[in-house]
Amino acid sequence: MHAADKPDNQHGRKKPVVLALIAIAAASTALAMWLKPADGPPTAMDFVCVTTGEIVRLTVDEAGMIPARNRTTGTRTLLPCVCEPDGRYRVPDRYRPLLENRLQEANQRVTADGYVTPPAS
Repeated sequence: MHAADKPDNQHGRKKPVVLALIAIAAASTALAMWLKPADGPPTAMDFVCVTTGEIVRLTVDEAGMIPARNRTTGTRTLLPCVCEPDGRYRVPDRYRPLLENRLQEANQRVTADGYVTPPAS
């Protein structure tokens, strides 16, 4: 048998390698998507100054502890708040006890039910 008569095995060998690489890539992508961590806690939140009613956005690192420090006044008068569907901001229930004790004297803008009274424009 001459070299010209031998079947070309180059294509025969490349095809399984290419298919294996495609399979590995597909499996890797699927695994990466499956192992992707779920969305974790937010990295930034809205806070309200209970004295001024100003809404500020702080990262978890900026807030540090609750109540967080107001950058303008230097006092710890910032509590986390959420924007309700009607556009009003409200301090969640879990932080309201701070309004009744630690922040009682400073609070001028958060009602007993947690809603923020915005500052006058």
